[in-house]
Parts: sequence; structure tokens; C-alpha cells
Amino acid sequence: MKIKWVIGAYILTILLGFTACKKEKASWVWCNDCTVADVVGSFEGTGKYLHVDDSLTLEDQPVYLNLEAQDAGYIGAQVGVINRFATSISGKYNDTYYMSFTTSTESLDFNILRNGTALKMVGTAKHFYLIDIGGQEVKVVTEMLDFEVLRKMN
Repeated sequence: MKIKWVIGAYILTILLGFTACKKEKASWVWCNDCTVADVVGSFEGTGKYLHVDDSLTLEDQPVYLNLEAQDAGYIGAQVGVINRFATSISGKYNDTYYMSFTTSTESLDFNILRNGTALKMVGTAKHFYLIDIGGQEVKVVTEMLDFEVLRKMN
């Protein structure tokens, strides 16, 4: 009987030890209810830059993203790697967990994630040109930046 009690206490101690050591992980979720006011600001992080014509790939590049409110729910965005890649684009933001802006020569697409009050943007910016192949317009990418940025803290 005493052995069962000792074994039970030992197992209970081990289980309590495992649960006590468990750390809370950051839980990023889609920001389904973010408004223009929530997402505007400056962000920084890292990204992977690709220049197709030069066959150049650079990992862990410092990336900036600036989002500014414009008229009637529109947002202006500037994203880039200093002295390497830059894009400036704007479009309508529909208060959802992603933004997608495209012109005839560039695009910016990213998801918006929230962890408490922190915001993270994960996406891709591209430079490209269009060519006609058999009556169909085809996009030829020349440069691309995959990035992950967090809101800058003042």
C-alpha cells in the first residue's frame, strides 16, 4: 500500500513539473477586425530579396514597411530594403486580415496578424512587366521581396 502511494506521489510530481515548465507561446491570429486606424504606422523586420535578371538572392535583409491613411479607406504603402528594393503603392483597404494592391508594374500582398496589441505583416512585394504571348498578357517578375515585419515601437 505504501509503495502505491509513493509511486502515485512520484507520478503526480512529474506531471506537475511538466505543466509548471510550460511557457506560453506567442499566439498570432488573423486580424479580422483591423481598421485603417489599427494598421497605419511604421514596421520593420527582415526579408528575402530576389533579383531574377541577376540571379541574386539575399537572405535576412532589413525591411521597412510604412502604411499611411489616405482618403476614404485607402492606404498608401512603401516597402523595401534600403539601397536595394523599393515599392510605393496604394489601394483600398477593406478592414480584413490582408491587403493586396497591384499596378501594371508592381504588387504588394500581405497578411495582417495580431498578438494582443502587437501587429505583424507577412507578405510579398514584386516588380514585374507584362508581355503578350499569343493574345494573353503574362506577368514576368524581375524582383521580389518576401518579408515579415513588426510594428516599430516608439
